[in-house]
Amino acid sequence: GAQVGRDKSSSSSAGTHPSVAQSRHMEVDDSVVVPASQPAEEAGPTRPPPVVRRPEEEDEGLSFRQRYERDLQEAKDRLLGADPEFDGDDTNATLTEAERKRGWHYPLTKTQQKKEYGCVVNEQQRFLWRLQDGHLDIVEDYLGDPKKKKTIDINLYDEQGWTPLHYAAQLNHAEIVKVLLAGNANPGLKDKVCGLTAYELATMGVNDDYGPNDEVLEVLNSYGVKK
Repeated sequence: GAQVGRDKSSSSSAGTHPSVAQSRHMEVDDSVVVPASQPAEEAGPTRPPPVVRRPEEEDEGLSFRQRYERDLQEAKDRLLGADPEFDGDDTNATLTEAERKRGWHYPLTKTQQKKEYGCVVNEQQRFLWRLQDGHLDIVEDYLGDPKKKKTIDINLYDEQGWTPLHYAAQLNHAEIVKVLLAGNANPGLKDKVCGLTAYELATMGVNDDYGPNDEVLEVLNSYGVKK
């Protein structure tokens, strides 16, 4: 359900809440769902799928991608029979015949990722990163296209404990905040680090030098959000 070093020119937030610079990971190829994996030298013993989800404590300190990699085999075992939910769901179709003969494969389809993580991993990353950069057109594209919207979760927390609306409000992207709210983003969600809502982050502003994000606060007020 949302990361790595951004370039040094990016502005960071003051105070105790996490900065955007801390929230970004290196870019990935948007055209790829997940990297194809080579077959293991020796097949390990087959593990039965877990009866319950892992305790939250086991996820502490792990990035979204690390949790994804850790869960691959278990998710694959549980979800191999899932019906395709997305166009082009069979990402193995992109492999060459030679790669297939060598045993290469994509561990999870988009449908399986959606069921396991609440989103298609690379699509969620692309949506969040473009949102942080202020690309209103890309945000509108995701939320306006029913098929693309199914690949993301508009209220998904990333590894920093922030939702897309938290970032848009703190970064003073007023038009993006408006589009997110129209797309059913939940303004009542609090970030998982400091317990702040999007309204409170907008009140704090990008940093102490700029003051409150008045345009964002105006948009939030127009949707009846007061705190």
